[in-house]
Amino acid sequence: MSQPAFAFFDVDDTLLAVKSMFDFYRHLCLEEFKDPGRLEAFEADFRALRDAGTPREQLNHRYYTYFKGLSEAALDGMAERWWRDLTRRRPDLFFAETVALLRGHRRAGITPVFVSGSCAALLRPVAKALEVTEVLAAPLLLDGRGYYTGLLGAPQTIGAGKKLSIELFLRSRGVHPSRCYAYGDDISDEPMLSAVGNPIAVGAGTTLAILAARRGWPVLPIGNPAPLPAWAA
Repeated sequence: MSQPAFAFFDVDDTLLAVKSMFDFYRHLCLEEFKDPGRLEAFEADFRALRDAGTPREQLNHRYYTYFKGLSEAALDGMAERWWRDLTRRRPDLFFAETVALLRGHRRAGITPVFVSGSCAALLRPVAKALEVTEVLAAPLLLDGRGYYTGLLGAPQTIGAGKKLSIELFLRSRGVHPSRCYAYGDDISDEPMLSAVGNPIAVGAGTTLAILAARRGWPVLPIGNPAPLPAWAA
């Protein structure tokens, strides 16, 4: 019997042609709260942080402060409605090349795993659409009443935290990283890719792709996003 193996996929800009966290917050402000001013304040905050060169790990922490006071049940419902709205707005939602690789791994008996700085509530509908059962997501903390505190636990699934999440996952499954694959598009995904035996950079001409070429890692160019497949609708 062959030993198990896993293929770890970043989600935004690797599988999805949108940034799930920011698209969701747009939905939350405009469709759930009907409050454009809330969205304007959020965007101004993040614009200033990015202009100041704030690291992605800190941006990720800051994003989830905006979830403080939301209940777990409310966020789950909002995420489902967001996904239905998104698939209507963006029929060209997935990158065909990486989705084909994900499905190919599954046919070969290699289990796909999402690894994302997005949270589980947002990743669940994406995982369902792509028939992914394993998700490593941002660890949002709840208070004793089931409301989000605005804080993150550990490991944070950004940058080096993605690598740690993968290492802990593989250790719990007794699987050697040399048997595994990882796909990511951003330079912050470099630790994740370095954690496995088969790293693949997604997207040509990026900082990560240049680094990957120097290291002898494969680079997967991707084209325009493809229509939502019938099996994922």
